[in-house]
Amino acid sequence: VADSMFYWVEEGTGAGWIGDRGRSFIFSAGDLVIMPRDEPQSSWALPGQRIKLVSAHFYADVFGGIDACSLFNLRGPVRLPDIGAGNSLIEKACWELARLHALQPPGTEESMRSLVSIIMIEILRWQASRLRLAGNDRRWRAFSRLQPALQLMDERLHDPRLSAHDLARKALISEVALRKIFRQGGCASPLQELRRKRLD
Repeated sequence: VADSMFYWVEEGTGAGWIGDRGRSFIFSAGDLVIMPRDEPQSSWALPGQRIKLVSAHFYADVFGGIDACSLFNLRGPVRLPDIGAGNSLIEKACWELARLHALQPPGTEESMRSLVSIIMIEILRWQASRLRLAGNDRRWRAFSRLQPALQLMDERLHDPRLSAHDLARKALISEVALRKIFRQGGCASPLQELRRKRLD
């Protein structure tokens, strides 16, 4: 799958795998199943089961292109409090995503982006104890080294005087090293990332 995907299971029981066919998992009603992008995956109903679900394909990128699902090791079935009871924030957001996709009213894209953000924040909130950063990729290491600079960007987002020098000083590295790490993380430059954040 070129993008990330999740599906909320309203009824039924099934199985699936992500990345390795030999490591399957079971999901059932009330689960939210997360499939990170760029990984082979499959899911199916168990014998005698009928699955009813709501799915969404999305991009949840941080730092100019790092997939948040991969970064925080979000994958497979997640059981969240109150989901399936009809009053869960995630459940409501999933149904609203399906409604918007079907009707395509004005503002659909922005609304869907907001709903996916709500779902991701809820997952991170309820799964905080099981989260771990994936540290085996140069992009993750670059992200962690730049965290102080990215935080400064957020704090001074609308300050026209914020410079690459300020960002480098905050990250305790030279401007040349700052630009190099931004390139490793998938961004062209620190100031280009700042402009992108201001436009978002």
